[in-house]
Amino acid sequence: RQVGSIVSFDGNVRPTLWASYIDIRNTLAKALERADILKLSAEEAEFISEQSNPSTNPLDKNWLHTLGKTLLERGPRLVIITLGAHGALLLTARHQVEVSAWPVRPIDTTGAGDAFMGAILHKLVQQGCTTPSDLLSLSEQDLSNLGSFAAFVAGLSVTSYGGISSFPSMYEVNDFPTYQERGKEQSGDMQG
Repeated sequence: RQVGSIVSFDGNVRPTLWASYIDIRNTLAKALERADILKLSAEEAEFISEQSNPSTNPLDKNWLHTLGKTLLERGPRLVIITLGAHGALLLTARHQVEVSAWPVRPIDTTGAGDAFMGAILHKLVQQGCTTPSDLLSLSEQDLSNLGSFAAFVAGLSVTSYGGISSFPSMYEVNDFPTYQERGKEQSGDMQG
């Protein structure tokens, strides 16, 4: 942070490793104030929220959008809330996008969130987005592209067993444009 780099934080909460939910909430609150990019799963969002979800559904997108906006006010410039097989939400002060998960047959979801976040950071660096202020200039299309690419990488990761060992190779990741076109074709077939 002192040299102007982007600070990212992925909650990755494992409740059984903590003394209490209050400890989890307090630690997440401190981290989010220092992070430029905050990534949480929908389940982790429950830990950080000061207002409870009025719905019994942890994937209530209206509530998650509201929470995302609240989190942006507390420090991060990009908030990402992953929804597993239901995609992800990406929010900045200017834009909000929802991306779908890639249609895959999952074998093991271990490490999918890490694959997603790694893909986000990889793509940001590729695009020359390396400072916190660069995050503010992301367009709606930039967010959509980031999220779709990350969903693709996470989707590939769940088709193999293991955490890190399931991460796709750069060769597979570089096929994204091919898969993207295939996904559009499949989406059109499903609608027609």
